[in-house]
Amino acid sequence: MNERARNLYIAAALALVLNVVAVFHNLRLISASQNMESPRIYSYQGDDYPQELPIEITTVALKFDDTPHYRLNTSESMGEYMSMIGPYKGFFRPVIPNDDPNDKAIRVSERLFGISMFHQLHCLDKIRSVLVSGSNPRHAQHCMNYLRQSVLCRADTMLDPEFKDGVAGGVGAVHVCRDWSAVYAYAQDNWELWGRKKHNAVV
Repeated sequence: MNERARNLYIAAALALVLNVVAVFHNLRLISASQNMESPRIYSYQGDDYPQELPIEITTVALKFDDTPHYRLNTSESMGEYMSMIGPYKGFFRPVIPNDDPNDKAIRVSERLFGISMFHQLHCLDKIRSVLVSGSNPRHAQHCMNYLRQSVLCRADTMLDPEFKDGVAGGVGAVHVCRDWSAVYAYAQDNWELWGRKKHNAVV
């Protein structure tokens, strides 16, 4: 076999291999698209509900600082803590998808679910209240345990340089956080939807 024929043979063999690879790749893509599961639809009855809010959350940077807000006992502090929880008080009512594509009615469940982020903020306020007035220590004990587990769950590994006397300061450190504003926006939208639909709620 001369050199030209050999080169043509090699080129043809390579083309055949590439075509076979392309065919297998396309078959995998087709198979994956056919096997792609539809989003799970929950009834929100009994244990049939998702573990988290059905939203996408990106990350944001948060620089820790010593804010003059959220003090223990000032005329503004109670309002500041309450504003973090919002009028919905950290709860949401699920929107139930409609099985009938021709029925445009939105069904809102009567069932309430707490959102963990707001539960944690509520607990901060309850601990603040106990420190100021000494009221309801049993609730504060629940909150201490809930916050302890929440901190462990997030396991933030940011390094805080020593401030003084063996205490880590942490002020000025930039943390990478889940975007809490997305949770606020979802909760607010859900609250407004419930306000519009509460007289026609189903479930």
